[in-house]
Amino acid sequence: MKKILILMLKFLLCCCCVVFSAAAISPVNKIYPRVLSKFQHDPDAFTQGLEYRNGKLYESTGMYDKSSIRVLDTTGKILKKFSVPGVFAEGCTVFNNKLYQLTWRENQCLVYSFPGLEIQRAYSYTGEGWGLTNDSKLLIMSNGSDTLYYRDSALVIKKKISVKINGTGLKNLNELEYARNHIFANVWFDNNIYEIDPLTGNVVRVIDCSEMTKQEMVRTDQDVLNGIAYDMSADNFFITGKNWRHIYIAKIPH
Repeated sequence: MKKILILMLKFLLCCCCVVFSAAAISPVNKIYPRVLSKFQHDPDAFTQGLEYRNGKLYESTGMYDKSSIRVLDTTGKILKKFSVPGVFAEGCTVFNNKLYQLTWRENQCLVYSFPGLEIQRAYSYTGEGWGLTNDSKLLIMSNGSDTLYYRDSALVIKKKISVKINGTGLKNLNELEYARNHIFANVWFDNNIYEIDPLTGNVVRVIDCSEMTKQEMVRTDQDVLNGIAYDMSADNFFITGKNWRHIYIAKIPH
């Protein structure tokens, strides 16, 4: 009798494990943004980072000898543009009243005054720099892997999370935006934005932006979707790509 009970218990435990496993890897929903409008974007801007603050967009552009930090209005007019020589600039974010700008392989994060954008200092880190955002407490950084790194204001790593979709690591994480208590991420060579739960690292939704990419009629295979900024007051997202001709204002459903 005891043997039968033990076998029954093992069977029930196995069933529970199967149920929990199936729930953990249930397919992620795909949704579509609703484009409200669009405005001009410099087609020579290799967009690496995009941030919205107080009616203006702050854009980091890459490529050696072309890297810059820019201030745009919401018609696409460039209000300010500062060259960043000697580096390949990457993601940017406004954090603790400073603007932080990563570099790709130079292992340096440049720190500017905000909103004046006067260079103040640089912090070192190891590995590559790709995307950058913050949750108001810590910086959140990607490096092209499936891992996001939480760093303090001096770029010291405080924690990290592995990002997974349907149970599989999501690699090539690129430009990041923290909004609605989630992380929205571009992925290199991908037409989707991935919405990530920062507590678990799981992708909870996929936002298909392929219609925007089609409208852009991109010139090279590197002119990919890259650039997410959030306007909290209107609950709108600004979305663009590398060398795109437009920045799109879109609603992403809750």
